[in-house]
Parts: sequence; C-alpha cells; structure tokens
Amino acid sequence: MNSKPRPKPEYNLRKRGRPFTNSHRIYFEHLSSHIPISSVHDIPLIHTHHHDQSKIYNMITLSLLLPLPHPTHISAYTAQSTPTQATPSTMALSPQTWESPFHDDPSTGIKGDNDPLDAVGIGKRISHTMEAKAVKVLGVLGLVDQGEMDWKVVVIDAEDEMAGRVEEVPSGGEPNDYAFKGEFRGREFAETIIDECHVVEEAGNTTLVGTPGKMDPDDTNLPPNEDLSPAPHRG
Repeated sequence: MNSKPRPKPEYNLRKRGRPFTNSHRIYFEHLSSHIPISSVHDIPLIHTHHHDQSKIYNMITLSLLLPLPHPTHISAYTAQSTPTQATPSTMALSPQTWESPFHDDPSTGIKGDNDPLDAVGIGKRISHTMEAKAVKVLGVLGLVDQGEMDWKVVVIDAEDEMAGRVEEVPSGGEPNDYAFKGEFRGREFAETIIDECHVVEEAGNTTLVGTPGKMDPDDTNLPPNEDLSPAPHRG
C-alpha cells in the first residue's frame, strides 16, 4: 500500500511527580518550542492519508491493561490472529473528537457521555502512557453506559507486526448493554462515528485559532519537567 512518508513526532512529554502517586502528571508540549498543547484538542485526528483513500489515525494512550481473558469480545477476536490465548490491550482516546451530551447520536438516538471517543488498542506492540501513536481502525463497539452513548473504537498500532494481517473486526456478539445488541461494526461504520464526533468537537474547541474562547498557551503555567523513578508498588 503506497502512502506519504509518516512525519516525525512533533510532541514531547513534560512529567511532574512520581509515577504511581496522586501527584503524578504528564503534559504534552511542542518538541521545538516547548509550548504546552492539549492532547484532546491540538493533536490532529488524522495522522496519514493513504493514496487508496484509507486513513491512519492518531490516538493518545491512557493506560496499559492486563491481557484480556476469554471470552470477551475483543480477546476472542484477536485470538483469531495470534496463537496466544489473550492479547494486551491499551485504553486510549481519539483526539479532536467528542461524544456530546447535547446531541442524539445519529446511529442510536442516545446522547453522548461528554468525553472524547474511547479507543481500545490491540496487538503485540506495547505502548507507554500518554503516547501519541498512529493506528489503523478495525471497527467499533457501541457501549451504552448508564444511558449514555460510549463508543469503543478498536484499533491496532500501524507499526505492529499484526497490522498487515488484521483488517476488520468480525460481526456478532452476545447481547449486553450495548447498541446493536452488542455486535461489532466494521471499519467503515467506525470511521463514520469518528467523523461525526470530530465535527462536534471542532464546534466547541477552545484551543484552535479562530474558535470561540481560544486559550493562550502562555497562561497555562506548566511546572518544570521531572523524570522521577516510580513510587514503590503496594500490592
């Protein structure tokens, strides 16, 4: 598949406090200027456009989870592509998206949960917390959480060795508290959900030039960077 060369990361992380403590914070800043940026609003949604019109998206990792045990939907799916019994998953968010609590979702008629779109990253490549990474969209699962729409976009790292073998999530699944009776929707439907949430986010973005209430990065007063060792884990 032909595509434009992938740009080098433009972002750096500024850390504060010891990992695994309540005071630990991680901020994004521009690599050259060190101006603080929003991981939700300033990092673009689209990473790369391929010549065949397919897209590679950005996502921001939040935390690495333990391997998903069977028989969860996602681990059952990934078992088709890897000989292991489970695969690590990464919780993440899709930048420049918003599931609005003020609008009914066009696909379900349910209002959003007031958060960016959640992404669940699968595959063998391990991420670190607050990593801006390029991903391939595989599908989406529509969770209804306490009456609010909470889409889970299933993605895989574009550099993962499995990415070339995994094209799309299969349809099906047991009924639960999910839209479409707990069935996965494929990549095309997932990208429709992403586009809809991107349009909503752009309308209320307060960091992009030309949007109402634009924030001044000079007023954020971020603390200096610290790269401290993690606090002892208490099991």
